[in-house]
Amino acid sequence: MQVFDYDKTQVSSDTTELERKHLDSEEELEDLLNANPEMLLDETVLIFSRQPSLEPGLPDLVALDQYGNVIVFELKKGFSGTGSASEETILSQPQNYARALAPFDYDDLNDLYQEYVRQIEEDEINVDGSALQGDELDEAFEAVFGQTLRPSQYNEKQRMVILAETITGQTTENALYLQEQGLNVQCQETQIFETEEGDRIVANSIVVDYDNRRVRPKRGSGNPAHKEENEEILR
Repeated sequence: MQVFDYDKTQVSSDTTELERKHLDSEEELEDLLNANPEMLLDETVLIFSRQPSLEPGLPDLVALDQYGNVIVFELKKGFSGTGSASEETILSQPQNYARALAPFDYDDLNDLYQEYVRQIEEDEINVDGSALQGDELDEAFEAVFGQTLRPSQYNEKQRMVILAETITGQTTENALYLQEQGLNVQCQETQIFETEEGDRIVANSIVVDYDNRRVRPKRGSGNPAHKEENEEILR
């Protein structure tokens, strides 16, 4: 991925290729994305858990999409499929986490959110308190998406995202194969560049994607229930 600084005047224009800045650690990448969830995918997501203790291990970030589906993010410094997560495990790890989270109902997810709230309030993770959108998970969901869901509508599907500075060709091929088998897998590259003035620019590129209809639950119109409609039904 190349990123250029483009300076255009009435007389001439000039382009300068920006210098790529490699991350020092996966924790640095995790902090960056946790504090800036808008960098995660080309859609709004709500991060509600960070490295929760699950039977298979500790997923890096766990989020919800606009439909209440759970998204597991596996983050890698440098190339996907290298270092602590080989090509054999870079995709199996998030699959194991998604499997472990699949039985979770709303109360279970809210318990994860409460632990996430505690981590932030006690400064255990390097994220500002503004990342918290509500005291309860459903309040945070409504604050982020402007809609509400019934408890039964949370976690109907599980999604997996491999996010690395560079997605390898093998990771791409393996992710596409898993998509063909019905799994909801995406891959994204996130790289940091620096200008001559020392400013940093983050560039994202989704390498493996799918149509959003793939993960949209069948709920009549396909949209999450609105709070006003729920209240009217209960009257």
